Amino acid sequence: MALLEAISTLATATLLGYLSVAGILCSFVGWCVYSLYFHPLAKYPGPKLAAITQVWPIWVWLSGRYPSIIQNAHRKYGNVVRVAPNELSFNTIQAYRDIYAAPSRGQRPFTKDPTFYNNGDSVRVLFYELDVNEHAWQRKLLAPGFSAAAMRNQEHLVHQYVDLFVQKMGELSVASHDGGVNVAETIMWLGFDIMGEMTFSESFGAVKATKAHFWISLLRDGAHAAILPSLAERLPLLRHVVTHMISKSAIENRAKHYAYTEKTVRKRVQLQEERPDMATADLFGPVIASGKLDSASLVSLAQAMVIAGAG
Repeated sequence: MALLEAISTLATATLLGYLSVAGILCSFVGWCVYSLYFHPLAKYPGPKLAAITQVWPIWVWLSGRYPSIIQNAHRKYGNVVRVAPNELSFNTIQAYRDIYAAPSRGQRPFTKDPTFYNNGDSVRVLFYELDVNEHAWQRKLLAPGFSAAAMRNQEHLVHQYVDLFVQKMGELSVASHDGGVNVAETIMWLGFDIMGEMTFSESFGAVKATKAHFWISLLRDGAHAAILPSLAERLPLLRHVVTHMISKSAIENRAKHYAYTEKTVRKRVQLQEERPDMATADLFGPVIASGKLDSASLVSLAQAMVIAGAG
């Protein structure tokens, strides 16, 4: 009798297991059919895998070739491409204006996607701020540094570094013995040097040294780890797996990058305390002078400004 009960229990458990698997499969098939044919975004073209799961956008991000893959997708499917079950990628001038440009009077700013803009920082600054009113306040805080007069005051710096860049590229070209110069690499030296000077009144010295400043190297590797929060939010079931898809050095270098930025910001704040005239010397001066952002916010803002400006 006991044996029969054990067999019956095992058979019931097995049946329930099969039914559970069948239910999951049916649910997945149903979702695929709905997503491909009845979803509000079903009319937009794109990779089929992208339409039914977050695996495709996660793979694109982790591949390190996000720009080229998205560009190729637009070449294949057109100006509007479905890149995730609930996401579209636009490739038109009008879309850029609608999403990123300052709204005209009577229009509300384009709301940012909390998943895409999740960089894991507890402090949200202009480039990642989701609250419309807070974003407008921070934008107003930065506005003096981007005025026409402020930009004219910085013009000589751009000329200075561009001239030095041209000189150094000539020297590198000669030294390469017709091997050429990797402009994709060297142009980053120029961008970061200019933005370092315009943000902190201090260059990274990459062009002069004809090699990337270690801060830039940290940024490259650390930026890869910065996408982890967004990926984990896209696919919660893979939260623990995704963390192992990023190198340990990337996670460590992100922390080192933050520490160096914090040190640089502290130095810039101290310089302004000693020399009040620095309040109008660069883009960061008016922000520091306002006294409206704490140290953590200043560091996050400094990271975002240099990355965006150099990019």
